[in-house]
Amino acid sequence: MAEARRMGIQILPLDVNASTDEYLVELTDDGVKAIRYSLTDVRGITQPEKDRILTGQPYENILDFWMRATPSRRLLVDLATVGALDTLADSRSGRSDIIAYVRQLSSRRKPKAAEHENQLELYIWRRHPGRPRGTVNRRTHRGGTQHPVDRDQSTPHRKLPATPRLARRHSRS
Repeated sequence: MAEARRMGIQILPLDVNASTDEYLVELTDDGVKAIRYSLTDVRGITQPEKDRILTGQPYENILDFWMRATPSRRLLVDLATVGALDTLADSRSGRSDIIAYVRQLSSRRKPKAAEHENQLELYIWRRHPGRPRGTVNRRTHRGGTQHPVDRDQSTPHRKLPATPRLARRHSRS
């Protein structure tokens, strides 16, 4: 690659949608030939991971890539770090935003794709039965249990008390 750069040949970055298991010669937008990095250049990538990435191409977004290619957490973070997921992210997202999103995404278990496509599971915390109210630490959630939210059940809302202050605030709008 150093010699290609020295000769003035453009080097294209690694991309999970465009890269394969070998180096490619591609035409850029301005018609110049360039070399695309291969997936084998990613540190620690296994052959099964490469095969899953290649069979799933093209990907729509990072969540789609995570669901279908099922990369390990380390590989997902490495791909985000080298910029291989940049084309899957929103154009306003910087590399640090992508890495933060990937870390958050890979720290959760995968949702069932057939039931709810492209959605992460939602959990609520409930305090243990028999414990007095307020014993759940709101920051760490210790003392409570994690329960999946029933998507079909609506959340009951409390009525706000009718106070003069609220009445004034709502009458202006």
